[in-house]
Amino acid sequence: TIIQAMSGILEQTGDPSDKNGIKAGPSVSDILAGMYAANGVQAALLRRLRTGISSHVDIGMLDCSVASACEPMGQYFVTGYNAPRMRNSHGIIAPFDVYQCAPTASGKPTSICI
Repeated sequence: TIIQAMSGILEQTGDPSDKNGIKAGPSVSDILAGMYAANGVQAALLRRLRTGISSHVDIGMLDCSVASACEPMGQYFVTGYNAPRMRNSHGIIAPFDVYQCAPTASGKPTSICI
């Protein structure tokens, strides 16, 4: 949660009326760091295979989390516009939300993104 807050992810999640934001469901910072680490290890192995030179892979959870929050941050730093929290929707991609598309036996909504 600390990394999500420091990276700006917490600022993007939740209801617009919620002043504190909501933690993203899974531990996204841990997952992102693992994905970046896997890519770094693959790049290091490829470098060693091609050149015989080893590499040191250093991954920071905060760095990975900031990179994932890049769209709203870029918008803020370029225009000064601080996008509001939008629940499940998205400020640029539309439609992007959870919609009840058709009656189902379970009554669960269907999630779509086009």
